[in-house]
Amino acid sequence: MKIDDVNAFKGAVKDAFRGWGEKKIDELFKGKPVGHFMKKGLNNFIAREDVKINSYIDNAFLFLADETGTIDSDTAIDDICSMFLEMKESNYQLGPVDLKVGNGQVAVNLPHNFLLDMLTGGMGVVKFTKEDFLELKNYF
Repeated sequence: MKIDDVNAFKGAVKDAFRGWGEKKIDELFKGKPVGHFMKKGLNNFIAREDVKINSYIDNAFLFLADETGTIDSDTAIDDICSMFLEMKESNYQLGPVDLKVGNGQVAVNLPHNFLLDMLTGGMGVVKFTKEDFLELKNYF
């Protein structure tokens, strides 16, 4: 997919992430009613962090777009996944969630509290790999 309108792309990224995230939630919580609540959490997170997400996309455009402002999203995702595999492991904080990113995976360490343990069954860590992120291409 060729992208030359950053504002349209911002909406496409959020829609793709939402669709992909909801599919991952369905896989993680197959047949459990908690998936409904996790999807609400994902959608509320995307809405609450809208300004930050838009800023990340604006900054990424500086490095991903060619001189005409066009991005080939398939190539960009493939290139980012290749860099992701080579990235040294680093820790990040995303709200109350600890992330460990690098070496081809993202480990989301879920905090332990009554509500979250009730919803996730004390799952602890959710991991996403390069293959999970390559699925995003299907949502563009």
